[in-house]
Amino acid sequence: YSFETDWRMQNTHPAFSSELAYVLERAQAQGATAADAIAVTSKSLSHRQRAGKPELTEAAHGQSLGVRVFIGKQQTVLATNDLRHEVLDTMVDNAVSAAKLLPENPYCGLAESLPDPALMPPQLQLEDGTTMELPQLVELAARAEDTALAVAGISNSEGAEASYGHSTVHAANTNGLAYSYASTGFSIGLAVLAGEGEDMQNDYAEHSALHFEDLDAPELLGKRAAERALANMHPRKIPTQQAAVMFSDRVSASLLGHIAQALNGRAQVEKTSFLHDSLGRQLLPREIEVVEDPFQPRGLGSRPIDGEGIVGGRRKVIENGCITGYFLDLASARQLDMRSTGAASRAVGGIPSPRASNLYIPAGEKTEAELMKDIGTGLYVTGLMGMGVNIVNGDYSQGAQGFWIENGEIAYPVAEVTIAGKLAEMYAELCAASNLVFRRKFNAPSLLVARMTIGGA
Repeated sequence: YSFETDWRMQNTHPAFSSELAYVLERAQAQGATAADAIAVTSKSLSHRQRAGKPELTEAAHGQSLGVRVFIGKQQTVLATNDLRHEVLDTMVDNAVSAAKLLPENPYCGLAESLPDPALMPPQLQLEDGTTMELPQLVELAARAEDTALAVAGISNSEGAEASYGHSTVHAANTNGLAYSYASTGFSIGLAVLAGEGEDMQNDYAEHSALHFEDLDAPELLGKRAAERALANMHPRKIPTQQAAVMFSDRVSASLLGHIAQALNGRAQVEKTSFLHDSLGRQLLPREIEVVEDPFQPRGLGSRPIDGEGIVGGRRKVIENGCITGYFLDLASARQLDMRSTGAASRAVGGIPSPRASNLYIPAGEKTEAELMKDIGTGLYVTGLMGMGVNIVNGDYSQGAQGFWIENGEIAYPVAEVTIAGKLAEMYAELCAASNLVFRRKFNAPSLLVARMTIGGA
């Protein structure tokens, strides 16, 4: 198991190189026909306060190692956070014994070849050298909250939080693959209340980034949370009707998430998706694409290699409105007679499963304001509530809040409404605004759906 000194190995801890090799050699010695192992180290620190008073401080620092063993087409996974050799021996021996008792899975197994070095991405800048201590996190949360509370009309805080984390993934298998990469994370968030008594409204602002320098300033987030809460004051109810619905860029990525679920390899295999067997199907208007890019520098969902040692790459999952691919790990790809897309995600103690990485809808040509003028009347959604999305049949029903649009402009806030429709029909009428900003793993500009049922008073 060669832990070379290249981009894959730059963060490999020598102890983990040794322990992974030890576990794999033990598995083979005990009769495993193949095995892979993964180890994760992580540390995190967070501080939460409310109205200037500390509420919760959490610190965690851990390590864990898991092994997946194969006896032919039988497999099992076990994990531990105790890296003493006697504990690793017991874990491996139990895993081999358990695998012999399990039924065969004809689709399990390691990748048949090692990654092509030519496909390896450049430096993804997933790790920031900046570290955070508790006093710094306290200061960040306080600056955000103090800024919000200083805005006229803001009556109280529902809490402000700042956090920092660092993790490293180490992996190897009996085919000779070995890799490691590290990432950091920083976040600030807060929620505040506007108004008094029964006439109160709340809202929030938050931001996460891999590099501290990319994180929004706490004062900006505090001001944003305050302005949003104040804008929600004195909401009105609207009658039940059919009208256009614009999902603001705060919530539009949820529509992208439903596509990721529906095109997930496991859902395709189990036929639990309204987009089952949908390659080549027209889902979106021809001018809209969906792009996956695991190699986006500093992307929150970026990864140089997936949980099974497959290197993915930038691709258009939907091109010219048509579905061109699924999100596949090795098992789902084999079941569908396709190739893995490098979508395998794996926890230390779990079997790999497919999951999209950075996913986005490119910006459209018109601004939000221009799209509002085009529709004249409709609902501008800034918040979604509930779990009313059925990926199996495509039914969509969600609680919503936001603003009513009249004469092409935002007129007043609305609350206690429900928006409903069929996902396939919603996607067929989608229009993308020009305000794409990369802030999450899934990103989309504001998205306009031409017609939905809006349940009001």
